Amino acid sequence: MPLVKSLQGHGTGWCTAGESTAKTQLEGGDFYVFYSLDPQGQPIVPRAAIRMQENNIAEVRGIGPDQNLDPYIGKVVQDKMAEFPDGNLYEKKSQDMQRLTALENKIKKNQELTRNELRFLYEIDATIQGFGYKTDPRIAELRGLRDPNADAPIAFDCEPVQIAWGQDEVKENTKAYIGPLFPNIFQKLKHMEYIYTKFPEGKIARSTIEIGGKTKAELEQEMTKQNIKVSDYAKFMLDSKDFVTAKKPDPADLVQLKVGDLGFSNTPTTDEIYRKIQELGLELCPAEVGPHYRLAYAD
Repeated sequence: MPLVKSLQGHGTGWCTAGESTAKTQLEGGDFYVFYSLDPQGQPIVPRAAIRMQENNIAEVRGIGPDQNLDPYIGKVVQDKMAEFPDGNLYEKKSQDMQRLTALENKIKKNQELTRNELRFLYEIDATIQGFGYKTDPRIAELRGLRDPNADAPIAFDCEPVQIAWGQDEVKENTKAYIGPLFPNIFQKLKHMEYIYTKFPEGKIARSTIEIGGKTKAELEQEMTKQNIKVSDYAKFMLDSKDFVTAKKPDPADLVQLKVGDLGFSNTPTTDEIYRKIQELGLELCPAEVGPHYRLAYAD
């Protein structure tokens, strides 16, 4: 009840302000709250929270939009998380929020951004991670103040003419493609580092992982060893007779697409999506890609 009462009436949006939720969360582990001073100098204004599940950090919440940390509390929370065994897993989130705040200050002062800062803002190398349950809204706000078409050549480290805005503009010296997908695009542009349907939100994520060489039992054993949770739905798929694994290891080139990338003018059926995928020269992943992919990205 002291925890509940300390959070109520402050507009944090944290579900912990409810008695039943607070009880459940405290039964799972410790709950750290940071308070700021009110106008009378009393430390009663909630600013950030770290919820533990046994000895691990379960979540971190702030009072920024969508429960992200506000720009001024990040260092305090970062120092606290360093005390926990898994605190390093949250290091990137903390660093990303600090970089985003620094970027916000530069843009407000109309200062020029470096190539690395643009790559960070447009999430070219990695997704910007925050502590909220949604993407930090400052990312969209700051991008809205920029001209992405002018920023793209700087971020890609190329000349404007080296960006193709459609299939007909692809040349031998093209470094980036931004435009609609076309048949066999991923074979024809396999050498190209940057492929977007729209910049920056239409980035096509590609990766290569090794699959095969492990049985279903071995895959399950590895996931258990790394404390990876497997939902009932995923377990049902693993137990299916259609789940088979290749005997020999082999690289699998993966392309991650959204339905919106496929260029439909209407809401497509599943069959229409599959046909479009085939037109692009792709095929659905073998079932074993799922656990192999999860193990490849264990963090």
